[in-house]
Amino acid sequence: MMKPFSAYPEDRAKLLELAATVLEDEKTSTEACVLADLVKAILEDEQWGLDRGVWKAGDFAN
Repeated sequence: MMKPFSAYPEDRAKLLELAATVLEDEKTSTEACVLADLVKAILEDEQWGLDRGVWKAGDFAN
């Protein structure tokens, strides 16, 4: 079973940081911006569910 990004806080923080950097750079390609938007949306949706008790990070443990 796959684990959510919340199980890896350092990786999650790095992905959000990289997505923000890509989205702030005016020279970034459209494709990179789309990818950054998707990564950001997935991580924000996951955090929303965790914050509201929709699921717990432990629910995804092997």
